Amino acid sequence: MGVHIDQPLKTPTMIVRKGNETLEIRDEAEAINQYTDILKKQGIEAIVVLAHNPTLQTGKADIFDASEMAEKVDDEVDVIFAAHNHVYVDKEVDNKLIVQAYSYGSAFSDVDLELDAVTGEIVKKEAEVVTVYQKDYTPDPTVSAIMKKYEDLIAPIKAEIVGDSMATLPKGYPSTDTFGDFALGNLIADGMKASMNADFAMMNGGGVRAQLDAGEVTFGDLFAIQPFGNVLNKVLLSGADIETVLNNQITDKGLDFHIAGFKYTWDSATNKVVDIVLPNGNKIDPNQEYSVVVNNYMYRNLKYGIGALSTNLEVGPEDLQATVDYVKTLPKPFSYEVEGRIQKESDHGDGSFGPISIEP
Repeated sequence: MGVHIDQPLKTPTMIVRKGNETLEIRDEAEAINQYTDILKKQGIEAIVVLAHNPTLQTGKADIFDASEMAEKVDDEVDVIFAAHNHVYVDKEVDNKLIVQAYSYGSAFSDVDLELDAVTGEIVKKEAEVVTVYQKDYTPDPTVSAIMKKYEDLIAPIKAEIVGDSMATLPKGYPSTDTFGDFALGNLIADGMKASMNADFAMMNGGGVRAQLDAGEVTFGDLFAIQPFGNVLNKVLLSGADIETVLNNQITDKGLDFHIAGFKYTWDSATNKVVDIVLPNGNKIDPNQEYSVVVNNYMYRNLKYGIGALSTNLEVGPEDLQATVDYVKTLPKPFSYEVEGRIQKESDHGDGSFGPISIEP
Protein backbone atom coordinates (compact mmCIF):
# COMPACT_ATOMS: atom_id res chain seq x y z
CA MET A 1 0.00 0.00 0.00
CA GLY A 2 1.37 3.44 -0.92
CA VAL A 3 1.23 6.81 0.82
CA HIS A 4 2.10 9.96 -1.18
CA ILE A 5 3.84 12.86 0.58
CA ASP A 6 5.07 16.03 -1.18
CA GLN A 7 7.41 18.11 1.02
CA PRO A 8 4.53 19.71 2.95
CA LEU A 9 6.46 22.24 4.99
CA LYS A 10 8.26 23.49 1.88
CA THR A 11 5.15 23.43 -0.31
CA PRO A 12 3.86 26.93 0.62
CA THR A 13 7.10 28.48 -0.64
CA MET A 14 7.01 26.63 -3.97
CA ILE A 15 3.46 26.77 -5.30
CA VAL A 16 1.00 29.35 -6.55
CA ARG A 17 -1.29 29.69 -3.55
CA LYS A 18 -4.32 30.92 -5.49
CA GLY A 19 -6.63 27.93 -5.84
CA ASN A 20 -4.77 26.00 -3.14
CA GLU A 21 -5.92 27.97 -0.10
CA THR A 22 -7.75 24.97 1.39
CA LEU A 23 -4.66 22.76 1.45
CA GLU A 24 -3.68 21.60 4.92
CA ILE A 25 0.12 21.72 5.16
CA ARG A 26 1.55 19.36 7.77
CA ASP A 27 4.84 17.79 8.83
CA GLU A 28 5.80 14.86 6.60
CA ALA A 29 6.62 12.36 9.35
CA GLU A 30 3.44 13.26 11.25
CA ALA A 31 1.29 12.69 8.15
CA ILE A 32 3.03 9.44 7.21
CA ASN A 33 2.63 8.07 10.71
CA GLN A 34 -1.06 8.98 10.78
CA TYR A 35 -1.82 7.14 7.57
CA THR A 36 0.51 4.27 8.40
CA ASP A 37 -1.51 3.73 11.56
CA ILE A 38 -4.73 3.68 9.52
CA LEU A 39 -3.23 1.14 7.10
CA LYS A 40 -1.97 -1.07 9.92
CA LYS A 41 -5.45 -1.15 11.45
CA GLN A 42 -6.69 -2.43 8.09
CA GLY A 43 -4.22 -5.31 8.31
CA ILE A 44 -1.78 -3.90 5.75
CA GLU A 45 1.83 -4.81 6.51
CA ALA A 46 3.73 -3.70 3.37
CA ILE A 47 3.89 0.10 3.21
CA VAL A 48 5.69 2.25 0.62
CA VAL A 49 5.92 6.06 0.67
CA LEU A 50 6.14 8.19 -2.49
CA ALA A 51 7.83 11.34 -1.21
CA HIS A 52 8.91 14.35 -3.25
CA ASN A 53 11.62 14.93 -0.66
CA PRO A 54 15.31 15.19 -1.57
CA THR A 55 18.24 13.27 -0.18
CA LEU A 56 21.77 12.23 -1.11
CA GLN A 57 23.46 8.85 -1.44
CA THR A 58 25.84 9.96 1.31
CA GLY A 59 24.53 12.36 3.90
CA LYS A 60 21.51 14.62 3.77
CA ALA A 61 20.26 17.26 1.35
CA ASP A 62 18.43 19.80 3.53
CA ILE A 63 15.91 20.11 6.35
CA PHE A 64 13.26 18.33 4.29
CA ASP A 65 15.59 15.40 3.69
CA ALA A 66 14.05 11.98 3.05
CA SER A 67 16.77 10.29 5.12
CA GLU A 68 15.90 12.36 8.16
CA MET A 69 12.23 11.62 7.52
CA ALA A 70 13.02 7.88 7.46
CA GLU A 71 14.44 8.14 10.95
CA LYS A 72 11.20 9.64 12.25
CA VAL A 73 8.51 7.53 10.61
CA ASP A 74 6.92 4.28 11.75
CA ASP A 75 9.10 1.21 11.26
CA GLU A 76 6.24 -0.40 9.30
CA VAL A 77 7.29 1.85 6.39
CA ASP A 78 9.62 -0.23 4.23
CA VAL A 79 10.43 1.86 1.14
CA ILE A 80 10.63 5.62 0.47
CA PHE A 81 10.81 6.97 -3.07
CA ALA A 82 12.71 10.27 -2.84
CA ALA A 83 12.77 13.05 -5.46
CA HIS A 84 13.27 16.77 -6.09
CA ASN A 85 17.08 17.08 -6.16
CA HIS A 86 17.46 14.82 -9.23
CA VAL A 87 20.28 12.53 -8.07
CA TYR A 88 21.04 8.82 -7.71
CA VAL A 89 20.01 7.30 -4.38
CA ASP A 90 19.90 3.62 -3.40
CA LYS A 91 20.50 3.17 0.32
CA GLU A 92 18.94 2.08 3.61
CA VAL A 93 18.27 4.36 6.54
CA ASP A 94 16.75 2.98 9.75
CA ASN A 95 15.96 -0.26 7.87
CA LYS A 96 14.01 1.70 5.27
CA LEU A 97 15.03 1.46 1.62
CA ILE A 98 15.34 4.91 -0.01
CA VAL A 99 15.62 5.27 -3.79
CA GLN A 100 15.74 8.12 -6.30
CA ALA A 101 16.29 7.71 -10.05
CA TYR A 102 17.86 10.95 -11.27
CA SER A 103 15.32 12.99 -13.30
CA TYR A 104 13.30 13.51 -16.48
CA GLY A 105 12.79 9.83 -17.20
CA SER A 106 16.49 9.11 -17.70
CA ALA A 107 16.24 6.23 -15.22
CA PHE A 108 13.79 4.33 -13.04
CA SER A 109 13.98 2.66 -9.62
CA ASP A 110 13.58 -1.11 -10.01
CA VAL A 111 12.54 -2.20 -6.52
CA ASP A 112 12.17 -5.90 -5.65
CA LEU A 113 10.18 -6.80 -2.56
CA GLU A 114 9.76 -10.25 -1.02
CA LEU A 115 6.67 -10.68 1.15
CA ASP A 116 5.91 -13.32 3.73
CA ALA A 117 2.94 -15.24 2.34
CA VAL A 118 1.45 -15.67 5.81
CA THR A 119 2.01 -12.35 7.55
CA GLY A 120 2.16 -10.04 4.53
CA GLU A 121 5.31 -8.43 5.92
CA ILE A 122 8.12 -7.35 3.59
CA VAL A 123 11.00 -9.65 4.55
CA LYS A 124 13.47 -8.60 1.85
CA LYS A 125 13.91 -5.43 -0.16
CA GLU A 126 16.49 -4.36 -2.70
CA ALA A 127 16.68 -1.89 -5.57
CA GLU A 128 18.57 -1.01 -8.70
CA VAL A 129 18.50 2.38 -10.41
CA VAL A 130 18.28 1.52 -14.10
CA THR A 131 19.23 4.11 -16.71
CA VAL A 132 17.04 4.28 -19.82
CA TYR A 133 18.64 6.89 -22.06
CA GLN A 134 16.51 7.38 -25.16
CA LYS A 135 19.45 6.96 -27.54
CA ASP A 136 19.78 3.34 -26.45
CA TYR A 137 16.18 2.35 -27.21
CA THR A 138 13.94 2.09 -30.25
CA PRO A 139 10.80 4.21 -29.68
CA ASP A 140 7.47 2.41 -29.55
CA PRO A 141 5.85 3.03 -32.95
CA THR A 142 2.34 3.57 -31.56
CA VAL A 143 3.45 6.14 -29.02
CA SER A 144 5.75 7.76 -31.56
CA ALA A 145 2.85 8.17 -34.00
CA ILE A 146 0.76 9.92 -31.34
CA MET A 147 3.62 12.26 -30.50
CA LYS A 148 4.39 13.00 -34.15
CA LYS A 149 0.79 14.01 -34.77
CA TYR A 150 1.04 16.81 -32.22
CA GLU A 151 4.63 17.69 -33.09
CA ASP A 152 3.52 18.28 -36.67
CA LEU A 153 0.63 20.47 -35.53
CA ILE A 154 2.82 22.75 -33.43
CA ALA A 155 5.83 22.76 -35.77
CA PRO A 156 4.81 25.95 -37.64
CA ILE A 157 4.23 27.77 -34.35
CA LYS A 158 7.60 26.71 -32.94
CA ALA A 159 9.40 27.63 -36.16
CA GLU A 160 8.39 31.31 -36.17
CA ILE A 161 11.60 33.37 -36.21
CA VAL A 162 11.44 36.22 -33.71
CA GLY A 163 15.08 37.31 -33.44
CA ASP A 164 18.76 36.51 -33.91
CA SER A 165 21.27 36.17 -31.07
CA MET A 166 24.95 36.82 -31.68
CA ALA A 167 25.99 34.47 -28.87
CA THR A 168 24.72 31.52 -26.88
CA LEU A 169 23.18 32.73 -23.61
CA PRO A 170 23.47 30.11 -20.84
CA LYS A 171 20.65 29.46 -18.39
CA GLY A 172 21.15 29.48 -14.66
CA TYR A 173 20.51 31.12 -11.36
CA PRO A 174 22.39 34.36 -10.70
CA SER A 175 26.00 33.63 -9.84
CA THR A 176 27.68 34.28 -6.52
CA ASP A 177 30.83 35.36 -8.37
CA THR A 178 31.95 39.00 -8.56
CA PHE A 179 29.28 39.76 -11.15
CA GLY A 180 26.11 37.81 -10.51
CA ASP A 181 23.82 38.58 -13.41
CA PHE A 182 23.28 36.31 -16.41
CA ALA A 183 22.82 37.71 -19.91
CA LEU A 184 19.72 35.56 -20.50
CA GLY A 185 18.25 36.56 -17.15
CA ASN A 186 18.87 40.21 -18.00
CA LEU A 187 17.07 39.79 -21.31
CA ILE A 188 14.01 38.16 -19.73
CA ALA A 189 13.79 40.73 -16.93
CA ASP A 190 14.17 43.58 -19.42
CA GLY A 191 11.29 42.11 -21.42
CA MET A 192 9.10 41.90 -18.33
CA LYS A 193 9.86 45.51 -17.42
CA ALA A 194 9.13 46.74 -20.94
CA SER A 195 5.95 44.70 -21.27
CA MET A 196 4.25 46.43 -18.33
CA ASN A 197 6.09 49.79 -18.46
CA ALA A 198 7.42 49.31 -14.93
CA ASP A 199 10.30 50.75 -12.97
CA PHE A 200 11.79 47.36 -12.15
CA ALA A 201 11.42 43.65 -12.89
CA MET A 202 12.50 40.49 -11.09
CA MET A 203 12.54 36.97 -12.52
CA ASN A 204 13.10 33.78 -10.51
CA GLY A 205 16.08 31.77 -11.69
CA GLY A 206 14.21 28.46 -11.51
CA GLY A 207 11.80 29.72 -14.16
CA VAL A 208 14.57 29.86 -16.79
CA ARG A 209 14.59 26.29 -18.06
CA ALA A 210 16.89 26.27 -21.11
CA GLN A 211 19.73 28.20 -22.69
CA LEU A 212 19.31 30.37 -25.77
CA ASP A 213 21.54 29.14 -28.59
CA ALA A 214 23.36 31.53 -30.90
CA GLY A 215 21.72 32.21 -34.25
CA GLU A 216 18.08 32.53 -35.23
CA VAL A 217 15.72 32.69 -32.26
CA THR A 218 12.38 30.97 -32.73
CA PHE A 219 9.19 30.94 -30.71
CA GLY A 220 10.03 27.33 -29.85
CA ASP A 221 13.40 28.37 -28.46
CA LEU A 222 11.78 30.90 -26.14
CA PHE A 223 9.02 28.46 -25.15
CA ALA A 224 11.70 25.98 -24.03
CA ILE A 225 13.14 28.73 -21.82
CA GLN A 226 9.79 29.77 -20.27
CA PRO A 227 7.38 26.82 -20.58
CA PHE A 228 5.19 27.34 -17.52
CA GLY A 229 2.60 29.77 -18.81
CA ASN A 230 3.06 32.09 -15.84
CA VAL A 231 1.35 35.47 -15.98
CA LEU A 232 3.09 38.77 -15.28
CA ASN A 233 1.98 40.75 -12.23
CA LYS A 234 2.86 44.43 -11.73
CA VAL A 235 2.72 45.72 -8.15
CA LEU A 236 3.84 48.66 -6.07
CA LEU A 237 6.60 48.10 -3.52
CA SER A 238 8.43 50.64 -1.41
CA GLY A 239 12.20 50.82 -1.63
CA ALA A 240 12.40 49.27 1.83
CA ASP A 241 10.09 46.44 0.78
CA ILE A 242 12.19 45.79 -2.34
CA GLU A 243 15.22 45.39 -0.11
CA THR A 244 13.26 42.92 2.04
CA VAL A 245 12.23 40.91 -1.02
CA LEU A 246 15.78 40.84 -2.32
CA ASN A 247 17.02 39.64 1.06
CA ASN A 248 14.36 36.93 1.05
CA GLN A 249 15.67 35.53 -2.23
CA ILE A 250 19.23 35.16 -0.93
CA THR A 251 19.97 31.86 0.83
CA ASP A 252 23.03 29.83 1.74
CA LYS A 253 22.64 28.17 -1.66
CA GLY A 254 22.94 31.49 -3.51
CA LEU A 255 20.81 34.04 -5.34
CA ASP A 256 17.47 33.58 -7.08
CA PHE A 257 16.36 36.69 -8.98
CA HIS A 258 17.41 38.07 -12.35
CA ILE A 259 16.66 41.81 -12.30
CA ALA A 260 16.03 44.85 -14.50
CA GLY A 261 15.84 48.59 -13.83
CA PHE A 262 18.30 48.69 -10.93
CA LYS A 263 21.54 47.22 -9.60
CA TYR A 264 22.40 45.96 -6.16
CA THR A 265 25.35 44.85 -4.07
CA TRP A 266 25.10 42.11 -1.49
CA ASP A 267 27.30 40.80 1.30
CA SER A 268 28.03 37.09 0.95
CA ALA A 269 29.00 36.89 4.62
CA THR A 270 25.58 37.99 5.85
CA ASN A 271 23.44 37.14 2.78
CA LYS A 272 22.01 40.66 2.94
CA VAL A 273 21.66 43.47 0.42
CA VAL A 274 24.09 46.33 0.97
CA ASP A 275 22.94 48.88 -1.61
CA ILE A 276 20.29 49.21 -4.29
CA VAL A 277 21.22 51.68 -7.01
CA LEU A 278 18.97 53.30 -9.61
CA PRO A 279 19.98 53.88 -13.25
CA ASN A 280 20.84 57.52 -12.48
CA GLY A 281 23.34 56.39 -9.85
CA ASN A 282 21.23 57.38 -6.84
CA LYS A 283 20.41 54.91 -4.09
CA ILE A 284 16.86 53.67 -3.89
CA ASP A 285 14.53 55.70 -1.65
CA PRO A 286 13.22 53.36 1.08
CA ASN A 287 10.04 55.42 1.42
CA GLN A 288 9.17 55.79 -2.26
CA GLU A 289 6.95 53.34 -4.08
CA TYR A 290 8.15 51.74 -7.30
CA SER A 291 6.33 49.61 -9.86
CA VAL A 292 7.79 46.12 -10.04
CA VAL A 293 6.96 43.28 -12.45
CA VAL A 294 7.20 39.65 -11.32
CA ASN A 295 5.39 36.51 -12.43
CA ASN A 296 2.36 35.13 -10.62
CA TYR A 297 4.41 32.29 -9.10
CA MET A 298 6.73 34.82 -7.47
CA TYR A 299 3.84 37.03 -6.39
CA ARG A 300 2.16 34.17 -4.51
CA ASN A 301 5.36 32.63 -3.14
CA LEU A 302 5.35 33.08 0.64
CA LYS A 303 9.14 32.89 0.89
CA TYR A 304 9.61 36.02 -1.21
CA GLY A 305 6.85 37.98 0.54
CA ILE A 306 5.91 40.00 -2.56
CA GLY A 307 2.17 39.41 -2.29
CA ALA A 308 2.02 40.42 1.37
CA LEU A 309 4.17 43.53 0.98
CA SER A 310 2.81 44.91 -2.29
CA THR A 311 -0.27 46.87 -3.37
CA ASN A 312 -2.06 47.76 -6.61
CA LEU A 313 -1.80 44.38 -8.34
CA GLU A 314 -2.14 44.64 -12.12
CA VAL A 315 -2.28 41.45 -14.18
CA GLY A 316 -0.38 41.45 -17.47
CA PRO A 317 0.38 39.02 -20.32
CA GLU A 318 1.97 35.59 -20.11
CA ASP A 319 5.69 35.79 -19.36
CA LEU A 320 6.57 33.98 -22.59
CA GLN A 321 4.65 36.48 -24.70
CA ALA A 322 6.45 39.35 -23.00
CA THR A 323 9.80 37.79 -23.90
CA VAL A 324 8.72 37.10 -27.49
CA ASP A 325 7.48 40.66 -27.95
CA TYR A 326 10.67 42.09 -26.47
CA VAL A 327 13.02 39.97 -28.59
CA LYS A 328 11.16 41.16 -31.69
CA THR A 329 12.15 44.74 -30.82
CA LEU A 330 15.87 43.96 -30.58
CA PRO A 331 18.35 44.47 -33.43
CA LYS A 332 19.03 41.50 -35.69
CA PRO A 333 21.39 40.15 -34.60
CA PHE A 334 21.25 41.31 -30.97
CA SER A 335 23.87 41.06 -28.25
CA TYR A 336 23.18 40.55 -24.55
CA GLU A 337 25.93 40.38 -21.96
CA VAL A 338 26.66 40.30 -18.25
CA GLU A 339 26.42 43.92 -17.04
CA GLY A 340 27.23 43.82 -13.34
CA ARG A 341 23.63 44.33 -12.28
CA ILE A 342 24.38 42.13 -9.26
CA GLN A 343 27.70 42.43 -7.42
CA LYS A 344 29.21 41.21 -4.19
CA GLU A 345 29.91 43.96 -1.65
CA SER A 346 33.39 42.64 -0.98
CA ASP A 347 34.36 43.41 -4.55
CA HIS A 348 33.41 47.08 -4.23
CA GLY A 349 34.21 48.13 -0.71
CA ASP A 350 32.36 51.42 -0.98
CA GLY A 351 29.14 49.68 -2.04
CA SER A 352 29.18 51.40 -5.43
CA PHE A 353 29.25 49.79 -8.84
CA GLY A 354 31.60 52.06 -10.71
CA PRO A 355 32.74 51.40 -14.27
CA ILE A 356 33.15 47.78 -15.30
CA SER A 357 34.45 46.07 -18.38
CA ILE A 358 33.32 42.53 -19.05
CA GLU A 359 34.17 40.46 -22.07
CA PRO A 360 31.12 38.91 -23.76
